[in-house]
Amino acid sequence: MEDMKQSPVSGIRTGMDTDFIVQSEETVFRGGDDAQFEVICANVARADDGETSAEDASSPSCPMYFAQVRGGQPSVVCVAVRPDGRILLARHWRIATNSDEWEFPRSLGEPGLIVGDTAEYELMKETGIRPLSHRTLQMIHADTGKLRDSIAVVELQVSSDRADAAMLNDPRLQWLDCGEFEDMVRAGNIMDGITLSAYLIWKSHR
Repeated sequence: MEDMKQSPVSGIRTGMDTDFIVQSEETVFRGGDDAQFEVICANVARADDGETSAEDASSPSCPMYFAQVRGGQPSVVCVAVRPDGRILLARHWRIATNSDEWEFPRSLGEPGLIVGDTAEYELMKETGIRPLSHRTLQMIHADTGKLRDSIAVVELQVSSDRADAAMLNDPRLQWLDCGEFEDMVRAGNIMDGITLSAYLIWKSHR
């Protein structure tokens, strides 16, 4: 009987094993805007062979800070696709970079909506395009070091006539084929990490 060969990537991520425990968390800053931006201080200690509980950890703890928005609820990034395979980019001014950025449409999440419905709602709100269908591809984290978030990458199929109508009404929207998108990446004209990650995931699922 042949030995079973393990995939070289099958053991890379388990998402469960850790040598650390979070003993407590405290919000040290909360913004007053719609995003509900928070900075949280967590007291973290090393576990004792995986058996130490949060209550009786013997290792000294250290404070670690991270941020979250809207209580860490899932958000979405929308990969809108025309029948000819072109995908939609939207231009937005962003305070973090103080510049206009080309990005996939995205949302911090809508209370009471699952991620697929949130993606459809966001695309309609931002572009006026009502999608034909949606497909959730994968969840990603924008910054595992300092941001508690979970972002659903959602593919949305749209009709050509609705896509063309949106182009006529809003110069901030651009439909690009994969070659044009990747040319923009190489030229440094797409710098949003969520958009770049979502594009890679979308291509991997095609």
